[in-house]
Amino acid sequence: MVIIIDSLLESGVGGKIGSVMNRFVGKSEKRFVIFVFLFSAVLSMFMTNAALVAMMMPFISTVAASSNGKITKKNTYLTLATGGLIGGTATLAGSTAPLLANDVLKEVGADTMGFFEPFPIAFSIIGVMTICYALFFYKFQKKCFDFEEVKKCISFLKNFHQMSNIIRITFHKVVSVRCITHNLHKIIH
Repeated sequence: MVIIIDSLLESGVGGKIGSVMNRFVGKSEKRFVIFVFLFSAVLSMFMTNAALVAMMMPFISTVAASSNGKITKKNTYLTLATGGLIGGTATLAGSTAPLLANDVLKEVGADTMGFFEPFPIAFSIIGVMTICYALFFYKFQKKCFDFEEVKKCISFLKNFHQMSNIIRITFHKVVSVRCITHNLHKIIH
């Protein structure tokens, strides 16, 4: 996952996704929060929650940095995680809870769930949560999250980028050494 995120950021795809997200919702933090919630809920139906959150955090940071303070990470990260958690329960692929429930059903001899069987319940919860974010939760977050926005994330991303470069270089060195030793082994024998 680290390599995928780094490649998205390094290739400029992260910036493009951030600018598309920014263009789609404008400079309204409330619309952006609702968009992130719905986007993460839909994506987490088909990929794991933790991978989704790890993948989306750099994009949200890009949008927040380019919004000149109109969109903050502190109000957006919670909705990202919430959308991921709720959306992950809509299919058997999104999170482990539906899989565990399906295994329990199988063990007791009951009919097991189909891939989209939990979807109607999760969809209704996503709808209710979207309405709640639009009417109440966003205002509540703005009131409760009165702490200062953390600016150290950029240094974290730089460290993340440096660490991924070190991992990539180390990997290439290991592969090179293995190729050399393999070729030497062929020459000797």
